[in-house]
Amino acid sequence: MSDLVNYIDKIFVGQFGEAITITIVDSDGTAVDISGYDGTKQVLIVSEDGQKNVTWTASFATDGTNGQLSVTPATGELDRAGDWRGQAKLQNSGATIIAYSKVFTMKVEEALG
Repeated sequence: MSDLVNYIDKIFVGQFGEAITITIVDSDGTAVDISGYDGTKQVLIVSEDGQKNVTWTASFATDGTNGQLSVTPATGELDRAGDWRGQAKLQNSGATIIAYSKVFTMKVEEALG
């Protein structure tokens, strides 16, 4: 899958329990229909310093036709600021097709409180 993911920002250190929506788009910025990937969906992220790796189980934010995946960080996962790298991994139900998005950047900022 040679599709892109939008740059993600407005994420903060310590954030958890609130869904983050990731949209997979093509090179023109148009959302890609990912509804055919009805098996396992994951988003893999790595902190800027490379010391933290997290794998989130993803689900379609709606039905997948709009290219949107939803993930929800757990407590302690987003524990440092920086430009995290991420990638969506999608499978069909028979696991005969596994596709990856291009690597995207997720900006995690320090919270004031």
